[in-house]
Amino acid sequence: MMSETESSQAVDKVDHQFLKILPELFIQPIEKLINMSKVLPDELIPVIDISDSKDPEVIKSVCDAAEKLGFFQIVNHGVPLSIIEGVKDATHKFFGLSSEEKKKHLYLTSFSLEVDKAYEWKDHLSCFYVSDEETLELWPSVCKHEALKYLKTCDLGIKTLIKILITGLGIPNLNHAHDES
Repeated sequence: MMSETESSQAVDKVDHQFLKILPELFIQPIEKLINMSKVLPDELIPVIDISDSKDPEVIKSVCDAAEKLGFFQIVNHGVPLSIIEGVKDATHKFFGLSSEEKKKHLYLTSFSLEVDKAYEWKDHLSCFYVSDEETLELWPSVCKHEALKYLKTCDLGIKTLIKILITGLGIPNLNHAHDES
């Protein structure tokens, strides 16, 4: 059995060999495949404009989608498209780095050798936020500024969404001091 480091290298090597046939160890068993008959068509996924977050219709739409589907897409959330595109570009730059460079960070493959019957063909980077100083010191230089800017810009949208959900649930103001932030 391969170690996690060896298997991580295997994913990277297979990706860069441009193979015409996927190696058997990456083929998922039938029971793990997505049943497409259970996937919602795009038009059934609610897209909710939260620009007027106090509007009762917005509150109802968010709460209904959260309760009935468990997910939805929000628009007019306050994150400019330029910041979204910037973090996407920075992410592509990170994943375009050499394996050696990516391994200097918390770069992981998504499979567990002890549990999975087949490897997932996914890699991810985990960046934990504690402070701006730690972020600038520890996150990958190729994407840290864009990721931090995105993180900070999302904060207002996250707070708005939480306020919408709290209001929709009929919960009184939990902490007036934080409401003003």
